[in-house]
Amino acid sequence: MSLKRTFDEGFQSTLGNMLTTLKQKVEPFHTALIVVDVQNDFCARGGALDRDGIDLTMVEDMIPRLVDFIDKARIVGVSIIYIQSFYFA
Repeated sequence: MSLKRTFDEGFQSTLGNMLTTLKQKVEPFHTALIVVDVQNDFCARGGALDRDGIDLTMVEDMIPRLVDFIDKARIVGVSIIYIQSFYFA
């Protein structure tokens, strides 16, 4: 069996397992919610951005909606992934 044929068969097999519809792609089994850098320095009064004079109004308005979204995602079985980056000045 040639390498090309092996590749082509593997590729076709993979295509057969691909999610093709939006309904398939958003099923909780195939979905994760990734929450990036929602931490005090970026989102809270007294954090680094607040101390630098950045207006946090939009972030403060967003946080309750984000918490509700995370809660609803968790209820339907979506995996929740939190990422926290560290920055050194």
